[in-house]
Amino acid sequence: MPPGLEPWRSGGIHTRPLPVVVIPELPLTAFTVQRAAELADKPALVDGTSGRALTYGQLDHALRRLAGGLVAAGMAKGEVLGIMAPNIPEYGVVFHGVAMAPLARNEFICWVDDAKQPITRERRIRRTQEELEEGHRRPCCWPGCKHRERNGRAP
Repeated sequence: MPPGLEPWRSGGIHTRPLPVVVIPELPLTAFTVQRAAELADKPALVDGTSGRALTYGQLDHALRRLAGGLVAAGMAKGEVLGIMAPNIPEYGVVFHGVAMAPLARNEFICWVDDAKQPITRERRIRRTQEELEEGHRRPCCWPGCKHRERNGRAP
């Protein structure tokens, strides 16, 4: 029997045989990328299905570009963002990029959400990142969110 499990079997207190995990007083994104330069070539996010990975260096670079793109697109503190994306490494880029610059662009979220096929959603997530980095405020060539009126305001 592994060490530390005997008390559990007898109804006693379970203790871990490993050292205590210390949770730092840092925001999740800052904690995630604090050693990105040191771990630049190591996998940070891995797609469990395909094995495709983003390294810490790629993650740090992409989320900083996305955060900068959001700011450049005119996003302001206090806006709300909802993320709907498949479980792929780029989801982490969007999650942490938004957390780094707590801003949002609802039109892009609806555009990604409007995609019916997972492959289309993946493509739109990557394109969203590119377009925000270029300063676009809305997805190119898309009529807009179904829940918005023609003037761009919520009903």
